[in-house]
Amino acid sequence: MCIRDRDQGEAASVASAASDSDLVFVTGDKVAVLWGLNELFGSGERVMRVPVFVRLMHEAAALDTAAVRTVAARAASHGKVPTWWPAWLAGL
Repeated sequence: MCIRDRDQGEAASVASAASDSDLVFVTGDKVAVLWGLNELFGSGERVMRVPVFVRLMHEAAALDTAAVRTVAARAASHGKVPTWWPAWLAGL
């Protein structure tokens, strides 16, 4: 497979997650999501978008509210957030 220079980071991340079932591939790129879904299989969530990952990390006390708000500002600038995202942020 020929991997474009701009896709090498995603390729390495998918390969890492494929070799270790404890790892999750997190991306905001829709093509990379499909790539990960094609390559990572098994039980549990192995591919997720950034807002879902951030929420899980916050709920596990691995990210504080300030970090969540920083990510939220960037996510909003891309305009692609889940329908539950604004209400969840408002409740923080």
